[in-house]
This record gives sequence, C-alpha cells and structure tokens, in this order.
Amino acid sequence: MRSMKAVAAFAALILLGMPNVAHADPSDRVARASFLGGQVWMRHGTEQEWMQLMLNYPLTSGDQLWTDAGARSEVRVGATALRLWELTGVNVDAIETGGVRLTLTQGTLALRVHDLGSDDHLNVSTALATVEIMRAGEYRIDTDSLNSELEITVRTGAVIVTDSGGTFEVKAGQAARITAGPTPTQDVHDAPGYDAFDEWAAERDRAEHASQSKQYVSDYMTGYEDLDRYGRWESTPQYGAVWIPASVAPGWAPYRFGYWAWVSPWGWTWIDSAPWGFAPYHYGRWAWYGNAWVWVPGVRVVRPVYAPALVAFVGGPGWSVSARFGPSGGVAWFPLAPGEPWVPSYHASRTYIQNVNVTNVNITKVNVTNVNVTNYNYRNRGLDGAITAVSKDDFTAGHSKHGAPYVLHEQDLHGAKVVANAAPVAPRPQNEVMRGATRPATWTPNHVPMEKAHPVTVNPVSRTPVQAAPRQDITPRQQQERELDAKQAREHAQLEEQQQKEQRSAQTAEEQTAMREKHQQETQEMEARHQQQLQALPPKPATPATAPRHPMTPTVKPNVEKKAPEHGTKEKPDKPPRD
Repeated sequence: MRSMKAVAAFAALILLGMPNVAHADPSDRVARASFLGGQVWMRHGTEQEWMQLMLNYPLTSGDQLWTDAGARSEVRVGATALRLWELTGVNVDAIETGGVRLTLTQGTLALRVHDLGSDDHLNVSTALATVEIMRAGEYRIDTDSLNSELEITVRTGAVIVTDSGGTFEVKAGQAARITAGPTPTQDVHDAPGYDAFDEWAAERDRAEHASQSKQYVSDYMTGYEDLDRYGRWESTPQYGAVWIPASVAPGWAPYRFGYWAWVSPWGWTWIDSAPWGFAPYHYGRWAWYGNAWVWVPGVRVVRPVYAPALVAFVGGPGWSVSARFGPSGGVAWFPLAPGEPWVPSYHASRTYIQNVNVTNVNITKVNVTNVNVTNYNYRNRGLDGAITAVSKDDFTAGHSKHGAPYVLHEQDLHGAKVVANAAPVAPRPQNEVMRGATRPATWTPNHVPMEKAHPVTVNPVSRTPVQAAPRQDITPRQQQERELDAKQAREHAQLEEQQQKEQRSAQTAEEQTAMREKHQQETQEMEARHQQQLQALPPKPATPATAPRHPMTPTVKPNVEKKAPEHGTKEKPDKPPRD
C-alpha cells in the first residue's frame, strides 16, 4: 500500500506541474554498447563531433556508429545483438516501441535475433536494398564502400529483400548477392562458409543459450545477457528473485563507480563502469538484504521500460557536505529501493510514468494526487554508506575528469534533503555526449575504403571494385557444431515462445513463481540434452605441432594498438582518399 501511495505522490508532483502541451514520450527501448574491441566511434545527429564510444553507453534514434580498422563491436537492443566488423558504419534510424530500423552504410553487420514478436519489426537499409528480418535467427549483411555490391546471408530465420527490381525472400541456409548496374542483378545461392568474424559472433551467442537470467527477466530488457556471467540469482521471501554481483570493490554501492552523461532525450544518465552495469541501473531497484546489496527486478514482465537512472538526489542550502566541494558545491544521490517510485524530469505522459514504474517495481496502477515529494521516507537514504557524492564540476565533466566519489555516512546527512529524481545541475554545452577522444563532425568515415575480405573490396588507388577471395569453408567438425548450434537455437526459440505465453497466463505471484521454477527445469533439461548431443559428435582432429594459420582468418592489416590521447585532446582524423 505504501508503494502505491508513493507512486501516486510522485506522479502528482510531476504531472500537475506539466504545461498542457503535447510532448512525445521517449522510446521505452534503448540500445547499449555491450562490447568494444579497438576504436569505435559514435555521434548523435549531424552537428556534434564524433566521440569515442564507451562501454554501457545508451544508444537511441539518430545515433551513428563507426568501427576503425582492426576493431569490432557489439550493440544490444533487448533480444537482438548487432555486431559490427572493422571499417563498418551503421546509422540508428529508429529505436522505438514497435521495433528497430538501421542503415548499413559500409562494411559488415551481423545480427543475432533471439526473439522477434509478432508486433515487432527489424529492418536494415542499404544503398542497394532494404532487408526485413522476418523471425528470430542468425543473419549477416555485407556491403562495400562504393555501394556496388551487397551480400545478405541467412544462417537461420528468413528475410524479405526489397530492391529496385522487386521483392524476394532469402531462407535459412541461403545467401543473396545484389550487384549494382544499369540493370541490377540478383543471385540467390547457398550460404558461404564461416570466417573469423562469424566464429567470434557465434562464440558470444553460445554463452547466452543457457541463460538463467531469462527465467527472471525478459530478454527485451537490454543488458540482461551479462547477468549470468557476473553474478548469481537467489530467491528471497521478501523480494522474490534477486541478483547479486559476484565481485565488487571495497566500499562499493550501486551507482558509485561510473559517471553521469547528458543523453538526449532523457537528460542526466548513469553510465556504469562494470561490464554487467546496464540492466541493474536502468531497470528494477536495489535493496540492502542479508548484509549485501541485491538487485530486485520485480516480477518478470515482457516489455520493461528503460529509465536513465533510478536514483533520488539529495542536497539543499543547509547541507554541510556541499561545502567540501568548493564554490561549485556538490551533488549526491542514492539508489531507489523496491516499491519506491521514480518519476522522470523530462516531459512524459501519465501512461509513460505508470509504465516505467509498473514494469520495474510491480505496481499495477498509478493514481494522480497532490502530495509533497520531499516528505517520502526513502529506505536507502538512511542506510550508512548508500549515498554517493561528487563535486558539481566532476558531475558535469563526464568520465574523462570524474574524481573519486565521496561516500556519505550518517554524520554527513545533516541538512541533506531529497530534492528530486533529477540532478539539480545544468549540463555543459560540450557534455551532450560522452567526453573522450574526438573527431570533427566534418569527418566522413564512409569514404574510408574497405580492407578486409568482403564480397567486394576497393582498390584505394584506382577506386574500382575488385573481386575478393571468398570466405573459406570450415572443417567438418566445425560445420557439425554450427549445424547443431542452429538446431539448438531453434529449439530454444520455440521453448522461450511457449514459456512466455505460459508466463503471461499466470495471474498471481504464486502462479508466476511456480511457472518460473517449471521453466527453469525445462531449460536445464534442454541444456543437458544439448550437451549430450555435442559430446556425441566425432572427436576433433589432432592439431599438428606447428599449426598453420587458421583458414578463416581474413587477410587484413594487423591491429596496431594506438596510444590513447590525453584527456581533452582531439585525435587527428583519418584522411579520406582523394577522388
């Protein structure tokens, strides 16, 4: 009952202060930088500099991505993994409630779609065609920098391709090649063999097949995929299923080790430094339970709503600790506990405010009444060591200048009052995106020629397309493993779909708990069968003493590690080839 009243109180304060102007709600979905190998860049829109992308940075509509030579990256959008090879450019056209739209400007994009609802869409546009993903599966799209050739590979699943010549389907085990010209040509053939990039993508997929976390949170929750690797799940009588990080630093608390960045359209957003630090900071709540911090996701829902940071900020003119940070003063915050509502500082509808709480703290309804926001009794505010503080200068500087956080204890709380769910700090003009190495907005990565074995590469001198060597086939044992992986992926997808329907049919908390235990048992039994099938394959051939170079390794320039530029300095941009 207290949780319900709290949501009503917070919602009233925000909603009654809103002007009667129609504002579109931000998307309830978001993407996340989940793996970065080498130099990976991003920018939002067309006016800002290119910034070095950081782990766990949220990505949304309008963002552009680029991977340098020798780099690769992974971006997660809920149940979909997007993987970019080197010298690849991707524009995020839209991440919205109904789906995702991307544009591949150059290079190689691999997609692993674990689930695609009947009301979802996933489209990838290129200069030669648009690819519509039809169902869960494994896909790859290659295009050259001159937009003269496009190859679409479907390992599992199916796509609909639309080009200037019409529309056609590419099924599982097939690939389609489209060549530009006065009369574009289409060639549908067997899918080629796997190369090093495919193997890297498959290795990341294997770890997710046995995910225990999907029993407790939806795979539409961006960032869930790292929870199994870095923590464990426990069942509690008070909060239900909770997640506990496996290893944390001394003095650790939620929202302590990371930085704040101003990310449109949400405003101040927490970027955590831990590799698992996305889902637990943008969904659910944190509680001190059994002498440890535990993350409480709440009852599993199909479509959880993303929030920039689920914290409350403290301050006030009488706060004694603020003086320790100099003339600019300080900013302090603590994590919200289960049952404590969060209301955005940005414009949002009543429906949005209800959904962002219902899908994170299991509250079934939000009523709007007027009440004083500062009088709520937050549980974590009074918890010794739960509040983190930094100077306002460090808060607005982003990760490149963030000083060591200051931990507040009971004696520091005199005069500190909860001021809002948003930081009382205006962003610096240059802090619209993360700070770090930069490239000017005029830098155009799409002019960089491809240097790896795509279907077509580009001669940097003559700028004429030349046929590249095809991807080499893998060994029979590897092919059997890949076929078994594809079969198991289909079985996982079918089981997950069945389990989601059953979970939605559960009416009470007891039924949901029983259903979750049943689903966990089913998943464990399936994993055991899959391990037996893998062990039944013929043994791998013995490796010679001097093993030759892996046949799938593409012929590319070695990745020479560059020294990171000093903070605040700009990296010299690559020069595009002259026309």
